[in-house]
Amino acid sequence: MVRRETPDSIAAYEQLAIYYEHRERDFARAAEFAEGALDRLREQPNPYPSLRRISHRLDRPRRKTSPRL
Repeated sequence: MVRRETPDSIAAYEQLAIYYEHRERDFARAAEFAEGALDRLREQPNPYPSLRRISHRLDRPRRKTSPRL
């Protein structure tokens, strides 16, 4: 059986990343969901339209948790 992700499942991961970043302020968990969305997005035949948006979603919690110089 081949697992095929739908755009809805990718959107669900993206929305969970947003929830954990904005509401829970759990940046590590937000990054996990954004990474999950990226993993599923890479399995799609044409991931590029959403790739930038999801990459941005992943960068936000990383920037918030990285030490500032």
